[in-house]
Order: sequence, then structure tokens, then C-alpha cells
Amino acid sequence: MQFSMEAKALSVALGRVIGVVQHKSSRPILTCVLLTVEDDGSLHLESTNTDISVSVHLSATVQSAGRIAVPARKFSDYLGTLPDGMITFKTNDDGHVTVTSSRGQGELAGQPGSDFPVMQSFDDANFAEVSSSEMKRVLTQTIRCASTDDSRFALVGVYVHSKPDGLRFVATDGHRLAVARPGSGFAWSVPNDGMIMPSRGVDELRKLMDGQENISIAVVGNHAVARSDDQTLCMRLTDGTFPNYEQVIPKANDRHAVVDRGQLLSALRTVAVFSSLKTGQVEITFNSGALVISSVSDSGTAREELPCDYDGQELRIGFNHKYLRDALESVEGSAVLFRMGDHLAPAVVMPEGDDHYLCVIMPMRL
Repeated sequence: MQFSMEAKALSVALGRVIGVVQHKSSRPILTCVLLTVEDDGSLHLESTNTDISVSVHLSATVQSAGRIAVPARKFSDYLGTLPDGMITFKTNDDGHVTVTSSRGQGELAGQPGSDFPVMQSFDDANFAEVSSSEMKRVLTQTIRCASTDDSRFALVGVYVHSKPDGLRFVATDGHRLAVARPGSGFAWSVPNDGMIMPSRGVDELRKLMDGQENISIAVVGNHAVARSDDQTLCMRLTDGTFPNYEQVIPKANDRHAVVDRGQLLSALRTVAVFSSLKTGQVEITFNSGALVISSVSDSGTAREELPCDYDGQELRIGFNHKYLRDALESVEGSAVLFRMGDHLAPAVVMPEGDDHYLCVIMPMRL
């Protein structure tokens, strides 16, 4: 096979598929990216770790068609060093690849394309077109709360299920819980019992949506498939049962406080400098008309006071500063609402006057 194209364009395309490539594998083919060139001038780059597959489609000047798998990271590193301009990619009968640029050439060993686990075709799937901005919003608001503990595999991702008034996107790590729902008109059919999209697949899906107004998405068996104009992503759904998250959301929290989100986020970043490295704890004291956020550790202390719309009894409550920061950064709008019980009850953080997102955070003992 042989084709020519701009070095930068090929490098950018490779960067979009390399995220799922394994650094090491008992199957060396999984450390490669598959290049497929067709006589009509199309070039396809594909990578997989068997659970997630990504392919990108672009155009090239094709001299002869074919396909070959090449070491992904070595190829990416090499392309990244080449000068701007056209390069020629050529293979010989022994599977060796020669890349020629204006400055010279490089060679690397390829593997037969027939050994690569190619992504199946989903042309007959029932795709729905959804807003990229809404999909990215709900995924970003929830994925922060997903567990990173692989032994709790059902929590390492985002749970998606349908309610009478629309979809819910949910994630939890046991210390906090985020629930987000897209706006009206977001029509995507998911299994009746819901599904869990793995965290790594969610990360790749968010990349796919960059620069896209809409994407097409479908559920096919135990896979979720997403398409943009020039890219396809397929992820294997997590085989597990997500916990009953609705029973975690407190219903009786009768202490409400409204705070300027930007001011609180800025103050939190300041006092977090002196929070304990072990616990990450900050303390918030809610008083009538004001709140005080503070931290104390061996390295020092910090205290900030902000106006706050709160008329209840004084309440002192501790939070992990990272969990609180993630919640505040996920809130859209200028004001954030805290719904609280006592100092040991889970607190709800959400935008004031908007129920499209909420985060439940377990407090820390003071």
C-alpha cells in the first residue's frame, strides 16, 4: 500500500485514536493502530483495547490500497517530529513501513492488518441524533464522581437510565453522588434496566464530541456506539448492577443556603491550600446572612467570610475540598443552593432554581 498526505493531518488523526491503545499487551497487535487505505482515496485509522474501539476517517492521495498495523506510540512520536508538509507512507511485501518526508525518511516494522480485531459494522443500528453540548454537559457533571476502584467495577462509569420525564446520568464513588439530566428534546433510547458506560469509554466519547454540534448514538446489544462526521466509537457496556442511588438522595434536608458560586469557589481554593493533606477537609459555618469557610492543618490556617442567604440555626459542617470543588464547578449559573440536615447528614449541592443537576456529598466529622 502507498499513500501521501499532510504530516500534521495524519498526526492529528492518530492522536484521536491513540487514547485506547495499550502500552503493553500479551497481544502485541493491541499496541498498534490499523491503517486501511482504499482506492477511493479514503484512509481509516482504527485502534482498540477489545473493550473500546475508535476509528477516524480522512482523505489521502492513494497510490495503492491495502492495510497494515503499525506500533501506535512509536508512529505517533515519529510523526510529531516531522516538518510540516507532505509525507509518503509506503509498505513492502515484508510488512516494513517507510515514511518519507521533505527532510528524510524513517522505517518501522508493521504487522499484518488481517491480525487486527476490526470493529464490527453498525450500519443497521437505530441511531438517534443528540446534542453534543447536552451530552458533554451531563457526562462532565457526573464522571467526576465515578469510582476509580476497579474492584467496584459497577461504579467505574456513568449509569444511564430512563425516567418518565427523561434520562438520568448518574455516578458515585461511595462518598458522593452526581445526578444530571439533559434538557428537553434529548431523545435516546436506552435499555429498560439502564446501562453503565465505563469511565474510559466516557472519556473517549467526550473527545469525539469536540467541535461537533450533534452526534449519532445507539445501543447495540452490550455496546454503545457513537458517530460524528468522521469518527466512530464503540464501547462495551459494563456488565453489573448499579446501586439504588435514589435512596441516597436526602428528602428531609430542611436547612437551605444560597451562595454566590464564583465567590465560594474562589474562597474554597484559597482555604484548601492549608487543608490537611491526609483528609482534605475544610469547614463551613453557616450563619444568618453569612458563611465562614476555613481550614486548619500543621502547615497553617485560612479563613474566608462570604455573604450567604441563610436563616436557619448555625450549622458547622466539614467537606472534602476536592469533592466540594467538583460539585461547584459542575453547577451552571451564578448561585448555588445547599440543602442540608445536620452536620452528619448528606448535603445536596445544586444550582439555585434548576433541577437538571445535583450532587450529594457525605460530610466529614469535625
